[in-house]
Amino acid sequence: MIPPKRYKATVVFNKELSSKVYVCRFRVDDDFSYSAGQYGSFILEPTVRRNLSFATPPNGKEFEICADVTPMGPISTWLVGAKPGDTIEFIGPLGKFIVDHESPRKKIFIATGTGIGPVRSQVLDEIRSSKYEQFWLYWGLRFEDDVFWDDEFRGLTASNPHFHYTLTLSKPTIAWKGVDGRVTDHLFDQKEQLSNFDFYLCGSREMVNDVTNRLLEKNVQKEQIKTELFY
Repeated sequence: MIPPKRYKATVVFNKELSSKVYVCRFRVDDDFSYSAGQYGSFILEPTVRRNLSFATPPNGKEFEICADVTPMGPISTWLVGAKPGDTIEFIGPLGKFIVDHESPRKKIFIATGTGIGPVRSQVLDEIRSSKYEQFWLYWGLRFEDDVFWDDEFRGLTASNPHFHYTLTLSKPTIAWKGVDGRVTDHLFDQKEQLSNFDFYLCGSREMVNDVTNRLLEKNVQKEQIKTELFY
C-alpha cells in the first residue's frame, strides 16, 4: 500500500448534487496516487478534520469527493462555500477498503447514501481495468430528492453490458417509477450462489451489519466481505 503523506489540494469545481450532497473536484500539484476505495483526512485546523473518500479512480493529479453536508460542521461549511482556487490540506491515502483483484470471484458492490463515493471510485476503476467480468452495484437511498449520479450509472450500464446496476428507494412517493425497498430486498434475489462472490459494503452501520450477518448465514466466508462504515 502507498504510504500516506500530507498534500495541498486546490478546488477545481464545487457542485451541489442534491439538497444534502456536494461534490468537489480537487487538483494536487504533486503526483498523488491511491487505490480506489481509499480516503483522505482533510484538515482545516490541527483539531478540525474530516475523513472523505475519493469518489473517482486514481488518475495522477485530480480527484473528487462527495460529502453529506447536513451536519454543517466546519468541513461541511467549507465545502459548501468552496470556490475554484481555494485550497485545503489533507493526509492520504488512508484506509483498507480496497478491491481484491487477485480473487477469482465475481464482485458485488453495495452502498447506501454517500457511501456511494468510494464505491463509485471502485466501479469506475473496474470498468476501466476489467476484462469484461460481470459485476453488480446495488445503491440504496430514501427519497427521490436524494438521488444523484443515477444518470451516470445508467449510462455506464448501457456502454458496459457486464456492469449491472440497481438503484432502490426505501421511502419513495407514489410518483416513483423505479425500484423500491431496501438494498437487501434485491441483493438476495441473486440467482447465483452467493458464495461465488466477493462483497464490498459501504454506508450505514445498519445496512453493513444487516447484509454482513445475512451473507454469513448463507455460507459466505468473512474474508469475502469488505466493509466501510459511513454513518
